Amino acid sequence: MRKISYPKIFPFLYLTSLFIISRVTFYILGVRFNDNPLTFYLQFIDIKLLKTHLLESIWYSHFQPPLYNFFLGIVMKLFPKDYYTAFYFISLITGFILMAGIYLLMRRLGVNEKINLILTTLFIISPSVIAYENILFYTLSLSALVATSALFFHRYMTNSRASDAFIFFFLIAVLSLTRSLYHILWVIMGLALLIIYKKHDTKKLLICASIPFLISAVIYVKDFILFGSTATSTWLGNELAVKTMEFMPKELRRKLILEKKISPLPVYFPYRSVETYQILLHLPSPNTSIAVLDQKRRSTGPSNLNNLLYITVSKQYLKDGLYALHHYPKYYLKSVKQSLFVYLLPGPAKDSGELHMEALKKLPPFYEKAYNTILLGQILPRTKKWTFYLNHPEYETRAALFWLIIFPFLLIYVPLLIFHLTRRKHQDKAFTASLSFMWITTIYISFLSVFIASRTNNRYRFSIEPLVLIFLGIFLTKILSVVKKRKQLR
Repeated sequence: MRKISYPKIFPFLYLTSLFIISRVTFYILGVRFNDNPLTFYLQFIDIKLLKTHLLESIWYSHFQPPLYNFFLGIVMKLFPKDYYTAFYFISLITGFILMAGIYLLMRRLGVNEKINLILTTLFIISPSVIAYENILFYTLSLSALVATSALFFHRYMTNSRASDAFIFFFLIAVLSLTRSLYHILWVIMGLALLIIYKKHDTKKLLICASIPFLISAVIYVKDFILFGSTATSTWLGNELAVKTMEFMPKELRRKLILEKKISPLPVYFPYRSVETYQILLHLPSPNTSIAVLDQKRRSTGPSNLNNLLYITVSKQYLKDGLYALHHYPKYYLKSVKQSLFVYLLPGPAKDSGELHMEALKKLPPFYEKAYNTILLGQILPRTKKWTFYLNHPEYETRAALFWLIIFPFLLIYVPLLIFHLTRRKHQDKAFTASLSFMWITTIYISFLSVFIASRTNNRYRFSIEPLVLIFLGIFLTKILSVVKKRKQLR
């Protein structure tokens, strides 16, 4: 057995100790895992159905990709009496994997060891990570999946092992079946990029990708046959309606409804009760004998957005949204402007609900403020121009210089670095290919988050924050290298 040298093992001992000590400290301070989303988050299938009709409910669900609800159901079946503890420990393990993935990837990409450890440390104790690690939702999992998929992308580019390629394809397939933003087209991009850089491995790559791709394709084909959807979620129409008409004056909306240019739906913005939509669109109650499609309300109270009628509703919202986008684009652009501003705010997404903030409320009052002020540069004046709030001081968030300046700078710096490296005779293909995958993923998620999603945009950004951190580590390492060279020349 190969002996591990002290310098290599020390960072892992440090990071593991940091993780354990910080989580114990947060627990002592009162931070607790919150599984209340099970009862009312729109994305979740009814607890009762997850326990009694899991496979049927997963197969016929259409509002969200199936994998996270499948995970919830499996855990509740394995731990029927104490699934709270199971979810909590799984979340802690996910947080640790996220930390390890970031550190290992920066190490493989040549980031200076001290810079790597400092950045990884600051990220893993950030308010965002604390918030998302202590709530039952897929946000933290997405971030860990993105970081580890990039890690295995680089591993394959370095050693060409089939096992690394399979794990990479498996991870990106899991992403596509967990969050609809990670569309199968993005998954295909990952395969295409590897083939571009490893043309002689095309056959091997196609074989490694076949099973993960087949599983993803089955779900996409199923959703198209059953629901006419070309994605793993039927939410697009709802989002577009909000995006195009959120800032449209109510008088104009009423006028368009009276003129029958749009349906009565925009009087009410999405995710109202089934009964409301039945009245507005004169729809009969579904009778499919499939619980997840027929159920109007979940056993815990909230509406069941997997009810079959919501597909009709979403399609109508889509038509209304497209009409508004075509004839009144200025309101869509106004919404995009707000989404961009929210996307560049420090996380977590305070406007998305109080539950995301419960963990932070248990920490000393100065913790989040100090972190955002000192490290993220949240020093801009508390004015309307730089502040986003929803009529409540608890949901107030100010812009920070890191996301306003450093983030856009890194998005420009990375492709320039890639272009510079590709012009070299002896380029590090593993480095440039991995950086390309990470940059495309960052741009892709940023684009969809700003131009399609509304309000919770900075929560969407969290999944690619590890990549932004790594871009920063690469940049700082380059700066450090330049400084050292100049000192040597002197």
